[in-house]
Amino acid sequence: MGVGGVMVLIAAILVRMLSPGRLFLLAGGIACIWGGKYIGHQSDAFKAQAIKTTGTVERLDKRGGGDSPSYYPVAYFHTASGASVEVSGSIGSNPPANHVGDIVTVYYNPKSPTDAMIDSSIGNFIPIGLIVVGSLIVLAAVFSSAKPNS
Repeated sequence: MGVGGVMVLIAAILVRMLSPGRLFLLAGGIACIWGGKYIGHQSDAFKAQAIKTTGTVERLDKRGGGDSPSYYPVAYFHTASGASVEVSGSIGSNPPANHVGDIVTVYYNPKSPTDAMIDSSIGNFIPIGLIVVGSLIVLAAVFSSAKPNS
């Protein structure tokens, strides 16, 4: 029996063992794991082909309204050819993770320097967090002792 056959057998066993609610949780957990792996792979692939340099945070963009807006760093960096390029952080926080004047690590595509990202510790933990949460959800779906309502 090949890998595909084993996967079908496992799926059939899970469908018979788990209630619809648990199957929904299982699917959500698997989606979190897959999403974490995908985001991590995309980030690693970009960094592998990018040039690493430093930039300086010039301002913080405030996004979102209400009592809890998020602050996104905007930094300038210089390419290998000396051009100055602006890059906006893709992850905001409140309180701000960066302040004006901070030195940050920047990765940029050497063929298109505006294709750049500010490296952030929060961003580096998102894939790991998704994988951990997804794994916990899968374990809860498969091993919880709650009985389905009849």
